[in-house]
Amino acid sequence: MVYNIIVQLQFNIWTLVASLAYCALMVIIGVVGFRRTKTTDDYIIGGRSLGAFIGPLVLIILYWKQVTKMGAVAGIITGGITVLVWKYLPILPELYSLVPGIITGGITVLVSKLSEPESIQVINA
Repeated sequence: MVYNIIVQLQFNIWTLVASLAYCALMVIIGVVGFRRTKTTDDYIIGGRSLGAFIGPLVLIILYWKQVTKMGAVAGIITGGITVLVWKYLPILPELYSLVPGIITGGITVLVSKLSEPESIQVINA
């Protein structure tokens, strides 16, 4: 039955392998996170910096329609790296790591202006 669904949706084997690997990775991350979380505060603190990863991208996409794929990836990577670096380097410990993560996540605009937009066929595919 599952095979018939896969054939009808025209999945190739690499899409299926990548999807299964992604699901397995998410389960592993969930189990590790569950074991490391001891209190409710740990749970809340663990997720509050995630906004710097995609927050700037979401805000920029809402108001500026020329974001490219490369710009989006650059914004996610720089926002995330900034949060991780800020957490372990005591530059300004009183400043919450989300603030510099959002500021550097604005690199989305710069990279989008420097990279070529994809064609309409690729975006709509």
